[in-house]
Amino acid sequence: DLLAGVPSLRANDPVAAVAHLAAFIGVRAGRGSSAQRELANATAIVAELGAAVTPANDLLAIARAFAHLCDANRGAAQHRAAPRALAAGELDALGTPTEFYARLLIGQARALLERLDAALVELPPGFRHDVEFHANCHWVIIDGAEPIDLSSRKQLRVIVKALARQHFIDAAVLLSVEELLEVGWPGETMTTTSGRSRIYTAIRDLRKMGLDALIVTDDGGYRLASDVRFRVAASTGILAH
Repeated sequence: DLLAGVPSLRANDPVAAVAHLAAFIGVRAGRGSSAQRELANATAIVAELGAAVTPANDLLAIARAFAHLCDANRGAAQHRAAPRALAAGELDALGTPTEFYARLLIGQARALLERLDAALVELPPGFRHDVEFHANCHWVIIDGAEPIDLSSRKQLRVIVKALARQHFIDAAVLLSVEELLEVGWPGETMTTTSGRSRIYTAIRDLRKMGLDALIVTDDGGYRLASDVRFRVAASTGILAH
């Protein structure tokens, strides 16, 4: 827990305390959460140290950049450009700090900026969300927010992958419960009731994880929403068979 050691660090190593707070705000930024309290604490610590402590000031600037990214990832698409610009301004003004940890945090902030920029590309008329898939659906990113991690949920991952592949082939075609069962539990024998229960539970879990706006139930089958822009991460290739 990054925050657990902050009180003692504040007394013994205040620069490290600011570093912990900056890292925590970075985590919050990726999740699109608020971190105003932590930013206020970091600001207070640096004020106590005085302006001459360069590492602390650098870390505070990074914390402010992360806080702006919190605002950007929490807001609707049309309100993200301003906090995104503020975050970029904080990072650009820093240059290249000498401290390794500061450079590491800047790298994380730059990665968040890149992800946000991809989501800020203007959506075509009629589209509500921008969604990026890992080629094997190990993660899904919605509107540049924190990746939804499916890497350890095999059945959920392969169901999303099947829906995504079908979307790119023909977005209007539904996948039936039976087709999704064959994808998620290939060759396994089960009753009709048990099979339907597994698919209903899997879809419910995906919705709870944040994919609710992406999955459409229609006439007993499933497809991805037609008013969402879907794309595959360029660095991971195409959706494999």
